[in-house]
Amino acid sequence: MTQSLGVVDIVWNGVKFPAEKGATFKQGGLVNKTVYAGRQVFRSQEPMAAMVTATTPFLASTSIAAILAPGEAELQFKCDTGQTYVMPNAFIVEQIEITGGEGGKLKLTWNANEAEELV
Repeated sequence: MTQSLGVVDIVWNGVKFPAEKGATFKQGGLVNKTVYAGRQVFRSQEPMAAMVTATTPFLASTSIAAILAPGEAELQFKCDTGQTYVMPNAFIVEQIEITGGEGGKLKLTWNANEAEELV
């Protein structure tokens, strides 16, 4: 039977963050946009940033300053199905969100140039 994606690990600047269910990945790159002119429809392309969102447990050893320190760094989205997507120049784009209770949660969002799949 073929395996489907289950567990995702995020590696940010060499530090592994286990992702809770629901982590997302968008590869980025050129995307088609619809262009309307009179009664005709055309397409144009424009760049879209790669995006990763993940929630990880907020632990006693977690340092927000350390997470933000690199500015830009390598981000990896590692799938238990064997795929790894790498973004060498990723950066955090949203305010880091910490939620108390239920083990504590740390929500992180990154953008980068188009991600590359390691083969």
